Amino acid sequence: MSETQDSESSTAEKRPHDEMEDDLESKRHRSSSHDAGYERGHHGGRGGGHGEKYEIRILIPSHTAGAIIGKGGSNIRDLRHEFNASIQVPDSQGFERVVAAVTTTKEDAANLCGKIVDALCERMHQQDRFSTLKMLVHKSQAGTIIGLKGSRIKELREITGAYIKVNQECCP
Repeated sequence: MSETQDSESSTAEKRPHDEMEDDLESKRHRSSSHDAGYERGHHGGRGGGHGEKYEIRILIPSHTAGAIIGKGGSNIRDLRHEFNASIQVPDSQGFERVVAAVTTTKEDAANLCGKIVDALCERMHQQDRFSTLKMLVHKSQAGTIIGLKGSRIKELREITGAYIKVNQECCP
């Protein structure tokens, strides 16, 4: 057994990311027909789970989930394939649903977020209404969004016309 495997197998407590992956993996096996056409590794990507993982969580209004899932799951299947990602949009009893995704590169994570936002915007335009999108970003990355003296967030607001707010408190 390698040194890496020893340290991984001796860890008794799971990290939240690992628990999400286990949950996503079990759901994937229950409905494996949506992944037909390409192989997936244990950790969701087609590479066997080696390397870094980038986790994305986006809160969306429940009524817009269909824009991401697509008819018969076609949109989410295409996103999984295009970005080599594990993506889940679990059912929710509330007004919001969490889009949870894990990718293997920063670029895939960023581009996947862009595709999700594009799909939601298209749905909003079709329905002629506004909607809310909440992105959960690790507090260590908030400065990247805000920018020096708020310059980046101001630029994002001007370009998108969106109301953008960075909350001070962390989500549970």
